[in-house]
Amino acid sequence: MQINRLCILLHKNELSEKDRLGSITIDEEHMDDIHMDWMPKFYCDETKEEQLVHAVQWFGDQGEVELVTGGSNIPLTELGIFEEAVGLFEKRKVEMAKLKVENELESFDAESYSMLELYGDDNPQDI
Repeated sequence: MQINRLCILLHKNELSEKDRLGSITIDEEHMDDIHMDWMPKFYCDETKEEQLVHAVQWFGDQGEVELVTGGSNIPLTELGIFEEAVGLFEKRKVEMAKLKVENELESFDAESYSMLELYGDDNPQDI
């Protein structure tokens, strides 16, 4: 999959580190509420400590990691560990498509039931 633009944004850290959620945007498609417990920490020169990631920006062949504490962004020349986001994005996309189909089937079943009530079920092929 060729990715021209990738943005991983971690939501505000009101949850524990292992329960953090975020959003992933690949090119023009966006998915929310994706678990980010796989996200690594990075050493920050300014604070001399490992810091949580706030965001990752990727622009086709280069990118950067933005830390929660601010400071200097960390340059990227390959996606590396952040390829995980692509897999999670695709998984969420499939889940959303399945959910949409299930909702449409439920809606169709309710509609069919209403028509059977209205017209009776003596001749269901007429419906």
